[in-house]
Amino acid sequence: MASRKGTYASAQLPGMPPSFMWPVRVEGTVIAEGRGYCKTEVYCRADDAVFLAKKLESFRPRADIWKAKGEKALRKKPETFRIWHDDLLWVEENGAGVFRAYDAILELTRDPRAGLSSPDLIRTSNMRKYMATMVQAMSTDESQKQWIIDHLGHTMDVHTVHYRQTSDVLERIEVAKILLIQDLGLVGQFRGKRLEEIQLDEIMEVQADVDVTPPSTLEH
Repeated sequence: MASRKGTYASAQLPGMPPSFMWPVRVEGTVIAEGRGYCKTEVYCRADDAVFLAKKLESFRPRADIWKAKGEKALRKKPETFRIWHDDLLWVEENGAGVFRAYDAILELTRDPRAGLSSPDLIRTSNMRKYMATMVQAMSTDESQKQWIIDHLGHTMDVHTVHYRQTSDVLERIEVAKILLIQDLGLVGQFRGKRLEEIQLDEIMEVQADVDVTPPSTLEH
């Protein structure tokens, strides 16, 4: 039960059915001496008043459950729904704690107004994999790699083992360079060079300048 002052919660306020909770801010705890019960004072923004909540739950992780129940309960009461929804946004913006990026992306991609053909593919893990793979095409030093890893929120091991995938395009280009150099007999001309430093058009220019017979055409 969320009872710490200043936290935000879902509360069953006086006069409300047990299946409906209102987003509130916790103000304190009231202990009724001699009556054997303890209730929580909560501030309701819509009424600008403090109530004794009959029932109280931490806003998360059950926020989605109470949100769905609230939408169902108020679907025929548009004005009350508007007020409740405003208070819901107030709680989410001010004190719902850390928002999970996964939940935010899930809600946005499922919105039909987004017009996405494959919304289920847009997920945080896929976006991390894409960035980790894309970075392979760039020349980055260790400190720059660390910036990227810190931004993604994981470690170097997680980055290289779990997220960084082999890019098919990059693989084809790099392997194509090796095959051309081998086939054209230009190993000596590119000795000591890194693959990313060698351009495909450079290989063809060197081949045109050097009168060599490709190994593949030699008679044995």
